[in-house]
Parts: sequence; structure tokens; C-alpha cells
Amino acid sequence: MTARKSADLRRADIVEAVLDLLASVSPERLSTSRIAAKVGVSHGALFRHFPTKDDIWRSVMEEVEHRAQRAWAKASEIGGGPRDRLRMLCLAQLGLIEQTPAIPALVMAPGRHVAEDSVRPIVLRLMAGLMDRMVALARQAKAAGNLRGDLQPDDIAALLLGILQGLVLRWSLSGRGFDLVTEGDRLVCLQLRLMAPSQPQEVSCD
Repeated sequence: MTARKSADLRRADIVEAVLDLLASVSPERLSTSRIAAKVGVSHGALFRHFPTKDDIWRSVMEEVEHRAQRAWAKASEIGGGPRDRLRMLCLAQLGLIEQTPAIPALVMAPGRHVAEDSVRPIVLRLMAGLMDRMVALARQAKAAGNLRGDLQPDDIAALLLGILQGLVLRWSLSGRGFDLVTEGDRLVCLQLRLMAPSQPQEVSCD
């Protein structure tokens, strides 16, 4: 049992090391030797825990997915109406990325990733999961009269997701030169006010 636990902990250490390194190194340039050095194990020991490099990338993306699901679930527990929960879901996603800056490197590198076939299905599943939650909350907010009746829930979610993706790209290109959650809150609130049924100034994002 102890050996099994130690192996699990070591795999978790390797995944965490990859996430740390990806904050400053692109996926295609991250070598297994560098990962092993970061963890403090031999190159051979690294491959005893993960037989192939694809296995490493798959485990890293699965960890990102788990973190995202936890962040989304926590956001859904916050009180208030569906429009408030939609806003908090957006901020939870930005908060996750700010805490784990490797995520943009993993998600926004189509065609350049060393384990594209392993990573892409998880990325697509992750994006679909976020979109589904946003659509569900947009539908609830529309039914509650918080958002304009002529807007489709899918379009509401797509507009908000576009804000998040564009903001993350700008944040990454700027060298993380601004507070991602603060700027995201400002833009998401602005978009929600613009989608309010009437008198958007009455929509509070405090």
C-alpha cells in the first residue's frame, strides 16, 4: 500500500512539475529530461511512472480537467440568480487559468503539440463542458427575465466564451501583464448589461 501511494504521489509530482514548467516553456520544447530534473528523478525513473511522453501529457490534461470541474462546481454553489452564477462561472474559469498559467499553452497550441492526438480529445471535452454549463445558466437567466428574450442561450454562451478566450490570449501575449480576473469581471459585467432586457444600468455586478 505504501509503495502504491508513493507511486501515485510521484506521478502527481510529475504532473505538477509539467504544469509549472509550461508556465515558461512551450509544450513542443519541453523535454522529458527537463521534467525529470524538475522533479528530481532520473530519466529512467520518469518513464517507470509514465511509459510514454503521451501518457504524461494525457495525465496533465486530465489534471487540468479535474481542476476545472472543481472550480466550476464551486462557482455553481454561490448564491444568487442564474445570471450571477453565469458571471461567477466565467470568473472561476479565469481564476483557474490565472492560478495555472500552463493552461493556455496546452489549449491554444493546435498543430504544434507533441501529443496532439492524446491531448485534443480532452481539450474538446473540457471546452464542451464549460460551454454546456454556460448555455444551461444562460437558459435559466433568460427564463428568469435577467437576459433579453430574443437572445438564444447558445449565442449568449458563445459571446461570453469569446470574451474569455480573447482575454486569455491578450493576457498571455502581454506576459500576464494585468489581473485576468479583474479585467474579466469588468468585461463580463459589461456584456451582461448589454444583454439585459431593459435598463441595463440596473444590472449589478457587485
